[in-house]
Amino acid sequence: AWETPAAEFALSRLAPRGAAAFEGEVAGPEILLCTEGAARVEAGPDALRLGAGDAVFVPAAAGRYRVSGEGTIFRCAVGPDGK
Repeated sequence: AWETPAAEFALSRLAPRGAAAFEGEVAGPEILLCTEGAARVEAGPDALRLGAGDAVFVPAAAGRYRVSGEGTIFRCAVGPDGK
């Protein structure tokens, strides 16, 4: 994670590898950007595959989501203290 000058914004890097996955709970809107490899983003019954250069908007209403695969994902979060 990187510290930003705005308390409402957080930037972090996710690097799931195979079975190791990131599971997050959305407190505010987020953007997930895949910069290399490939990843799968699952929120409820919906799933999306991301390749290098692909991004997805995760609305605050999504609740919990999961990222898995072999990619590098940058997560931009907006909310109180970026959480």
